[in-house]
Amino acid sequence: MLAIGFYLAGTLWTARPQTPVPAVYTNSLLFHSGVGIYLAGCVLFALGVRSFGGARFFDVGYSETYRLAAQFDPRMFGTSFTVVPIGLYLAAASFPLRRRRVVQAMTLAWTAGIFFLGFRGYALIPGLVALALLRERGCRLPRWGAAALVAVVLIAIPAARAVRDAGVRQRTLEGISGRLHPLEGVAEMGGSLRPLVHTLRYLETESWRWGHTYWQSLQVVIPNLAPRWQGAPYIPLEELPPNHWLTAQAEPGMYRQYGGLGFSAVAEPYMNFGTPGVAVYFLLLGALLGRAAGFRSGRPATLALWAMVLGPLLWTTRNSFEIFFRPAVWGLVTVWLLRLAEPMLRFSYARAARQ
Repeated sequence: MLAIGFYLAGTLWTARPQTPVPAVYTNSLLFHSGVGIYLAGCVLFALGVRSFGGARFFDVGYSETYRLAAQFDPRMFGTSFTVVPIGLYLAAASFPLRRRRVVQAMTLAWTAGIFFLGFRGYALIPGLVALALLRERGCRLPRWGAAALVAVVLIAIPAARAVRDAGVRQRTLEGISGRLHPLEGVAEMGGSLRPLVHTLRYLETESWRWGHTYWQSLQVVIPNLAPRWQGAPYIPLEELPPNHWLTAQAEPGMYRQYGGLGFSAVAEPYMNFGTPGVAVYFLLLGALLGRAAGFRSGRPATLALWAMVLGPLLWTTRNSFEIFFRPAVWGLVTVWLLRLAEPMLRFSYARAARQ
């Protein structure tokens, strides 16, 4: 409740009326680069599945995927979850109107496929950000369509949880028949309360981290490019990232099987700085998003930069900042490099045309 109160205070502090809808621009370089990056991410995903056993991957459940990732080289598989959203956001922020169906098909293909495999957050958040970008560019869902989409998602969230630990070919309608209710979806979204409760209890006997978890998250921005994959070394409990620190204590059996409980956007600032940290973090977060809510832009690069931060930020609702910095930094760097390359590519094209 404290986090909600300070978040609302920050939002009201900086909120401004929305500016008029600007002209919507397109950018062919960003669009084609986005499609290319998206397809490259899909190839990485397919290669990652192959390294996990190919078709046998689809006979294991969602939880078993994490065991496979610990035993085999998971880099291509894991990297695809960063690369595909970057490509999707670039394409959705810059498409020409005649290519709208392409972006919609890209969004549906990734979100539906990954959601079906049980990776709900990695499906819903890129899908939500892509819908927001489409809306900013004038492709809005009708109200009835938005309401229907919300209802479908609220039903699909608990349904996916009920069957995702079974292999694709072992799933049955009987396994989800008792979970097809929107309130089950609301209860699922309250799952971050458990990590918060555990964190409050464990920190009664442990010291604050004083920003250490955020520093740890920054350290994983650089990818592991070693020629041979090596498993994670032993890490003392107090040095573990928040999700692993929590799971090792609350669910040791799950931790030994490489599973996790996730984390909480409220628990991490508390873990680092106590109650004042929660108040300051949510006040600043509310102020930032309140200010951003009134900002409108039809410029593709600006929309892409906004999406590269917003998507990973939404992930932190149910995770720690360990999942934020790498996709956000690489997304911002990608947009920056494309913007630097754009004048040179235009010059090269013009020179070739004259010849």
